[in-house]
Amino acid sequence: MNTQSKHNGNIKISLLQILLKSTLVIGLSACNSSAIQFSNINAKGDKAMFNEIYNSKIKPDNYLGIQKNYAEVTNMVMKYFQIGESKEEVITKLSQMKIDSNVKSDGRIVAFGIKGNNPLFSKDDDKTVEVFFEFDSNNKLVSISSRYFRRQ
Repeated sequence: MNTQSKHNGNIKISLLQILLKSTLVIGLSACNSSAIQFSNINAKGDKAMFNEIYNSKIKPDNYLGIQKNYAEVTNMVMKYFQIGESKEEVITKLSQMKIDSNVKSDGRIVAFGIKGNNPLFSKDDDKTVEVFFEFDSNNKLVSISSRYFRRQ
């Protein structure tokens, strides 16, 4: 085997190695499992989901007013929870985020958070979020709805 063919063989091997490494990096960076997403989100701290809503540009509705922001808030919640998750997974995630919740008699879970419950806070800081998780007969999450409002 001459040196030219050896050199061409080494180039082909090097190119193949680069291609395989690139494919591996792209594959790993595209990994989008809910467990990885949740661990990244959970690393942001306690009540990260509610804090994201509170700090967003979404304005809380008036308590007695028509709910105008529910779709935007529900879309934010869906970054943290996915349709098809089990009831146990939802309860575990809420607990890990230190978000209060109750299981209702109809099987729904209601998670809630209040910001600014001190009467000395300004009205701009008085915000409440409620998130309703509904499950099917197999305890799989089928829908998420929300309310975001000021208590007045």
